[in-house]
Amino acid sequence: MSKQILITIILFMVFGNINSQTPFNKIYDFSNGTDSIGQLIGSALYETEDRLIVGGIAVYEYDNVGHRHPMVASFYKDGKRDKLTVWPNPNGAIVNFMDFPNDIVEMDGMLYMVVGHIGATSTCIARIDPATLEVSKLECIQDSLNHQLLLAESIVEFPKGKQTILLSAVIDPNVNTELRGGMVAQLSIDNPEDYFLSDILDYSTGVVANNRKIIRISDTKAIIIGAYYTNGNLLDWGMHAITIDENLEIIERKILYDDCSSGRNDIDGVLTSDHHIVTTLRSFDRPHYDTTGQRLHQPTVLKLDTNLNVVWREPVGPKGYSARAEGHYSLVESHSGDGYIYVGIDAAFDNARMGKISADGDSLWHYDVSTFIDRDSIETELLDDVIPTSDGYYTACGRRFGERLQNDSINSIVQLWLLKFDDDGNIVNVGQRVSTDDVREEDDLDIIVYPNPSADFFFIKQEEAIAYNYQLYDMSGKLIASRQSSSEVASITILDMTSYASGMYHLIIQDAKGNVVKQEKLVKQ
Repeated sequence: MSKQILITIILFMVFGNINSQTPFNKIYDFSNGTDSIGQLIGSALYETEDRLIVGGIAVYEYDNVGHRHPMVASFYKDGKRDKLTVWPNPNGAIVNFMDFPNDIVEMDGMLYMVVGHIGATSTCIARIDPATLEVSKLECIQDSLNHQLLLAESIVEFPKGKQTILLSAVIDPNVNTELRGGMVAQLSIDNPEDYFLSDILDYSTGVVANNRKIIRISDTKAIIIGAYYTNGNLLDWGMHAITIDENLEIIERKILYDDCSSGRNDIDGVLTSDHHIVTTLRSFDRPHYDTTGQRLHQPTVLKLDTNLNVVWREPVGPKGYSARAEGHYSLVESHSGDGYIYVGIDAAFDNARMGKISADGDSLWHYDVSTFIDRDSIETELLDDVIPTSDGYYTACGRRFGERLQNDSINSIVQLWLLKFDDDGNIVNVGQRVSTDDVREEDDLDIIVYPNPSADFFFIKQEEAIAYNYQLYDMSGKLIASRQSSSEVASITILDMTSYASGMYHLIIQDAKGNVVKQEKLVKQ
């Protein structure tokens, strides 16, 4: 086994509040209008005593190649921007794709984040000071057989004082990039260069592993959850769980289901307060696929005990299978322990998703989340991570990207997105829950618009899965924005009026036949 230490020069940048924005439920780019490095992709969250830390990727102006580098940004608890650190990609300054960090782990007062990308033989771990965001240590793992280590999936402290990182590897990237085996790497805090790698699944077994999450059960036991398929036979596609000991030896591998169509992002799991594992997955209709070759999907949540026995399995959101490939990228236990919060994306419509299930797996609420702008300008809106925060709410981070947006408070292609919401799915401002004064309801139509008045953002919460047309007019009667709500699920539409002049605006909601079903006067302060 070979070892590699890579020393880099850290590009450290701190931006103040250059563009005025009020806290949370907002988009950020940290730029001053010319600094393209400010375009950020947020994919991992961590809360310190006085700040929120977001890890992800900094994206330069798009060109024919695409420049991407690891980044970490901090925000005050009220949502104001604090610092941004970007350091050169240790595997090359210009890459076509970089894997997104998906865990930030705290150990001995320092934060750790893993980054890697397709096209390199190493995966790197950054040690970050949470107060200054200075990267003080960077260790890169490389295998002696020159495996291409790609997709740094998950990092956990296991056992005490050591980091265990879940990886997948391509045996020979020049021959077949689908020959992937599951691997784990283990490093100590004191001597991170003294790491070792262990195979979880060797590709020669014919099983292609798509392991996603490693969860520490005790000092001597961890569980890996993920998807698999038999190499060359996509019919044999399912979900497995693997128990390992502190020496990274396999204790047990168990096939849970043969109807899991999850990709690498849409499996996430958490160790619950009652010492069980709850995990997301995307299932498919196996009999229908075996007969027709068409895959119909259904987002699903699964509860296991620590011996890998299934306690329950329940569908999430609308019942039944559909062509929508909805995936849930992050799941956490609720503050009170009465259920679980999840976020992700509906890939069919490229809109974000968030929801809550009960402790028994019943779907409590499930919302499409998108912004009130021209959908032709947006390619994707998604939420990558969610955490319960100390103020009793939940904060999610994600991104949206597309063409430059004309009716947007930030004029950039890639935007970091932060949302704060409560246990009922209400998007909230910092320090206050949505009150009855903020929410105005109609007796015959289950749509609420809040807060009103507002200096920047309005939220349209629609409980019915009906495609309504939203139209926003100024006082002169000019149509300035329009869009259609989802006909698949309930929805929350975010109307950004930060750049609009103060005054009165009219929101008109029409059904599919053009009938006006609701009118709302919006006061932009």
